[in-house]
Amino acid sequence: MPSSSSAPPNLRDCAAACKKDYDDLLAIVTALAAKKGNSQRPWKSFSAALSHRMNAGEVQDLKSRIEDRQHVMSLLLSDMLNERVRVMSNEVSGLQLTITSWTTRTNAWYRRLLDKQQSLGQQIETLNQQIRTLNRLEDTLRGAIESICSELRGLSLDTQECQQSMNILNSLDY
Repeated sequence: MPSSSSAPPNLRDCAAACKKDYDDLLAIVTALAAKKGNSQRPWKSFSAALSHRMNAGEVQDLKSRIEDRQHVMSLLLSDMLNERVRVMSNEVSGLQLTITSWTTRTNAWYRRLLDKQQSLGQQIETLNQQIRTLNRLEDTLRGAIESICSELRGLSLDTQECQQSMNILNSLDY
């Protein structure tokens, strides 16, 4: 049973009435069980023992009260549980909405990050292609520069030979 502070007043009242009936019944049973000297009557049933202290109408009234209160307490407890389930259901619904919202945002972030990753991957591939192109150009330019230098060296030799030939021709007196 819920703590007395969280139970509704009608449930507390019903529980108090049940406890009073229980205490009265316990007092009767205790009195019936007490030995008076050496005589102890064997009772064939609980009802027979009760009928020794109470008349049949009182026993039936007690049974009816106990049954009625059991039903009332069952209904009150069911109502309390139903209310608690409703509250928990609302909390779960709120959590579900929060989780759905987080999932939606997380999926959106994931898609943006995935798009960014793909974009960066494409940019890196483009840069790699440009670097490969620049490396090929550098190799081509290096080859062209070496070829020009080689030709210039060859031209220098040709120029020296030509200069010598001109010097020789200039030195001739004809």
